[in-house]
Amino acid sequence: MDDYRGLIPDPHLPPQTIFFDDTVIAGITPMQRGKPYDEIIDRPRGMKGYILNLTIDGEGLVRDGAQSFTCQKGDLLLFAPAVPHYYHISPAASRWYHQWIYFFPRSHWLPALSWHCKVDQVEHYSLPEENFSEFSGMFWEIIRRNHSQGATSQLLSLTYLEMLLFRRQEIARQEEDLLLPASAVSDVRISLAMMFMQENMMRADLTLEEIAAHVHLSPSRFNHVFLAAVGQSPIKWLNGQKLKNAKRLLESTELSILQVAQRSGFVDPNYFSKFFRQQTGLSPQQYRSGADVAGPKTAEGKAKAVSASSSEA
Repeated sequence: MDDYRGLIPDPHLPPQTIFFDDTVIAGITPMQRGKPYDEIIDRPRGMKGYILNLTIDGEGLVRDGAQSFTCQKGDLLLFAPAVPHYYHISPAASRWYHQWIYFFPRSHWLPALSWHCKVDQVEHYSLPEENFSEFSGMFWEIIRRNHSQGATSQLLSLTYLEMLLFRRQEIARQEEDLLLPASAVSDVRISLAMMFMQENMMRADLTLEEIAAHVHLSPSRFNHVFLAAVGQSPIKWLNGQKLKNAKRLLESTELSILQVAQRSGFVDPNYFSKFFRQQTGLSPQQYRSGADVAGPKTAEGKAKAVSASSSEA
């Protein structure tokens, strides 16, 4: 086992005793098969604060209710207060090393704690490979300062944590920006509207009027500005985001088709299945079958292969 002496609290921590809002608890849990930290962490009621978790080696299995998913190097997890914790080394792995931070957020951090990429209740974000060292380094800075007695250690821990949260948000937005025309990125109204639509994606009652009002434009003016900047109407763009979310859920969870539809903002599962087939050429179940065989990273290619084979039959 690597030398992490002094940095490994009891894996059942963080404690739920006296805990002040501006306190951070951080550590690393090096789980190895058959070694002292090889155990299931089970907190059915979750924690009072947030836990941020970064896998740095091996593979973990995380379960929430009947749903489960694996996390590998570079995967960030965020457990909000009261979200159940149930995780351990993946059956397919011999080890799972993860850095973690337990904290209560400052109010201005809240926008950076909604990632729009949940697997059931757990926020899940895969860091780009080129950013892994940067984020692991920030975790290490927080962990080391958390175990220091210096007068400014906690303040510096909070500073690094704030930087980490907003840096992740920045990278996620940059990933979205790469898919958009420059005019859309430069118009703050379009960016705000997109954020609002993503945050309310699960709402089937979200209207063009409400979105337009959020950026202080009339519906007709907003529709015109959005179409000119993005190349498609706001509702078509929103439906595209819903489709992306549905694909991800089909690839990475065992949710029923009804649950996938509801969590992607579709009230009518029949309409969802019809819309999904129109956009992909596959039913949701066919798409999932392709994803199961190919794995999440190649689900798109597998879906096309399934479509081609079905047309030949």
